[in-house]
Amino acid sequence: MHHFSGFGRTVLVLASLVFIVGLALTLVGIHLINSVPPWDTQVVGETLRDAGISVFGGLIVGFVVATVQRHFDAELAARTSEEEARRTIDLTLVTQQTLDGIDLSGVHLENRYLANKSFIHARFGDAFLNNSVLRHSNLSESDLTGADLTGADLREANMRNADLTGATLTSADLQGVTDLSTAIWDESTTWPHGFVIPKP
Repeated sequence: MHHFSGFGRTVLVLASLVFIVGLALTLVGIHLINSVPPWDTQVVGETLRDAGISVFGGLIVGFVVATVQRHFDAELAARTSEEEARRTIDLTLVTQQTLDGIDLSGVHLENRYLANKSFIHARFGDAFLNNSVLRHSNLSESDLTGADLTGADLREANMRNADLTGATLTSADLQGVTDLSTAIWDESTTWPHGFVIPKP
């Protein structure tokens, strides 16, 4: 059930009153137009009818404007919320070394310096880590399904039991990566050209 705020209820009441006034003017005007002369009665009726129609027109225009404004306000609020979330993530990544269990699914982290951090059990599903530096980071048990690690620096990172299903590692530097043989991957995982996948 939708709950209106105090302001919303006031606007709804005023709109209802305007509607009633417009309807009343229109109906009275039409009645007078269709009534028996004198001519003045019909003139008054036409005036009232036109006034009622004007009220209705203003109400419709106001409703359209309010709807459009509400749409823009909602978009602005969503954009502001996204920007705040991005700033929070940025601050967390810069100031903290231990980020075990953090959820960065679908987040754009291109060209980030994330070396020497602990990402145990972190979630990077469908994240964008293109050209990011994860050297010496602990990615054991992390979820990297569908992540884009194109050109990422993963030298000497710990990949124990990391899930690389569907991950893209094209041009990634995997020199000295530890426990990669325990990582989870399948035919959808894209490895660097010429890379020899360690066997379990």
